[in-house]
Amino acid sequence: MCNVIASTKCAAISFILGAFLVACGDDSSTTPGIPGFGSELNSSEGSVSSSSAQKSTKSSDSRSSEHDADGWSSSSVNDVPQSYAEAKVRPSGTYDCLRYKCTTTEYLNQEFLEAGKYGEILDERDGRVYKTVKIGEQVWMAQNLNYSDSVQTPSLLGKNWCYEDDPKKCEVMGRLYTWVAAVDSVHGICPPGWHLPDNTEWDELFTAVGGQSTAATIMKSSSGWNDDGNGSDSVGFSGLPAGQRSNFGGFGCDGVCAFFWSASEYSSSDAYYVELYYFLLEGASLENLGKNNAYSVRCVKD
Repeated sequence: MCNVIASTKCAAISFILGAFLVACGDDSSTTPGIPGFGSELNSSEGSVSSSSAQKSTKSSDSRSSEHDADGWSSSSVNDVPQSYAEAKVRPSGTYDCLRYKCTTTEYLNQEFLEAGKYGEILDERDGRVYKTVKIGEQVWMAQNLNYSDSVQTPSLLGKNWCYEDDPKKCEVMGRLYTWVAAVDSVHGICPPGWHLPDNTEWDELFTAVGGQSTAATIMKSSSGWNDDGNGSDSVGFSGLPAGQRSNFGGFGCDGVCAFFWSASEYSSSDAYYVELYYFLLEGASLENLGKNNAYSVRCVKD
């Protein structure tokens, strides 16, 4: 209609312009914004345009995450994606921690964090986000696995625990798994595209950090260990002293040791694992013990 009326007439009869504002094509003042996106609409179909759907604006919502300074507008806490595969990634390359289960970064190498040296993986099975780090030619998870869905993965049933059965410990240290649960004859306990490292891959990591005799100092986190047993964490592996659960059901070694399963089998009853201790300031070793003990899991990329 406004294509017919001259612009001077539109100015003179402003009440007509207001009545036919939508017909004039100027609906920006009446169209509500779409959370997480710009408010631009496709002029021909009234749908969200593909370009505006990719834009992010700062949100004034007090529930925004700590990363809002990068320009991302977080959606509502209750705005959960229909599937975890619908990953919403911030411009900085990090996942929105209001939508996904981000593992605490308190014990990671803080210089690596600030410099953006950590990557990320989203475990689409449960929506948990882990930091990753490249060491030599390998890419490792920089945090312990914390996956426990025994419906999707039946081999987990009764074979994984939080330290002292405290869920808060899992949020920091990850879970403790028996070897059978960690290996899982179907596809392994690690997320798709990742796997439990075998002895050869652990040895490759030791070589990349200067050798097995000095690996512990470099692989241990720079905080969290008892009695000044912290490491340098100079490659970002950030090994935490998550402790272990014995095959008799007792928990121990929290703050003192870190045990990580290897996929390599020693015998029908025993398997290999990597151990780090607070009082061994340099060395790391591959040992073997019963498969019914429960240790931490670190995954390496396929």
